Amino acid sequence: MQGDWAKQHPELVNRLAQSGHIIGNHTTTHPNLLELSSAEVLAEITGGPDTEFVRPPMGRYNQRIRDIVHGLGKKIAYWSIDSDDWQGVSGEEIIAKITNELHPGAVILMHIHADNTIAILPELIQAIRAQGYALLPLKA
Repeated sequence: MQGDWAKQHPELVNRLAQSGHIIGNHTTTHPNLLELSSAEVLAEITGGPDTEFVRPPMGRYNQRIRDIVHGLGKKIAYWSIDSDDWQGVSGEEIIAKITNELHPGAVILMHIHADNTIAILPELIQAIRAQGYALLPLKA
């Protein structure tokens, strides 16, 4: 979650956490961390949710960003399948892309703000399980 979104929706953040979901840090405002100074990167991360995992915006990071994240005692979370939900594709396209690219240990990138994401989750979960996969929490 982005810190600015989490601050605007504390009741949802709490509800998600209470339901057992892992909350991840997606910085405060979603900048390209590679374009920021180390102090600015630190501020972006510490302004986001205080969680175990950090997902750099747009997947852009390097050793400097990795060192800052690890210096905070956090781990970088990265995906292996981009659902493309952020591009406004249809629910059917999201499901097809994910199920075609599934592999052991896959981490699927999805967005809370995408139009079709929440609506297709039940069908997507069923399709993932039908291929013999289980949905498991992210582990370091």
